[in-house]
Amino acid sequence: MLHRSMEAIVRGVKSYHLRILFLCLMLLTGCGTSKQGFSGTGNKYQYGYRLSVPSDSQKTGFVDEAKLLFKDDSLVVQFKFDDAAIHLQLQNLADAYLVIDWAKVLIFHKGKSSRIRQSTSFYVDSSKQSPSISVPPLGFIRDYVAPIENIYYDGSKWLERELFPTWDLLSVEGVTAIRENIGDSVVLTVPVWFGSFGRTYVFTFKVTSFEPVSSYGYSPSWRNPRPPNEKAIPSLTDQITTAAIVVGVVSFSVYMLVIKKETPADLQ
Repeated sequence: MLHRSMEAIVRGVKSYHLRILFLCLMLLTGCGTSKQGFSGTGNKYQYGYRLSVPSDSQKTGFVDEAKLLFKDDSLVVQFKFDDAAIHLQLQNLADAYLVIDWAKVLIFHKGKSSRIRQSTSFYVDSSKQSPSISVPPLGFIRDYVAPIENIYYDGSKWLERELFPTWDLLSVEGVTAIRENIGDSVVLTVPVWFGSFGRTYVFTFKVTSFEPVSSYGYSPSWRNPRPPNEKAIPSLTDQITTAAIVVGVVSFSVYMLVIKKETPADLQ
């Protein structure tokens, strides 16, 4: 009887330790791994934005503040943000070719005006200027831009600095730092030429909200092209067509840069 009692105690102790071990593994795989899959520390958040344009310079245009969309007689453009960049799709509605002067595009952010990087210059020497691209009538372009100093090489890999902090560092101060960005703005100025006629468009994006992002619903933004030191192998999910594309189309459909692989046919 004593021997059986001792065996029962040993089995109970083993079972207890196995439960503890199982709980630790669950914590490591459930919480730890999800955090390691991110590039930051703590809980992840994303911001909501609304678009406005100066009434004096673009008063004839239509603005959908919530969908970040602007349209006038010459173009229609829609935007979407990720952590470090502003994505855009623009269609030329004019009769002449449209040219974006990327070298003169500016982002005003956190009290500083910066030149930008776009897809063709995202991971190159900052002294190189982005080439201008001609968009034919009824053609469109998809691209993304970020402040030039926010994309840099640390000696071993390319890094992206966020426009606003999105990680709370598991601290009250971290959440406060995120909350304090409500009401802040990012201003994008885009010089555009229609044949020999030039116009500078100004877009103001105001931070209106923030919300937590599930570890299962978040993945870093896909850049095309990839950094020179990374293989260009996209994941099967959460892909965004972000390379500059120019094609002829007959209509423009409102889109939100949905997280899927898109082709020009999706816009018709």
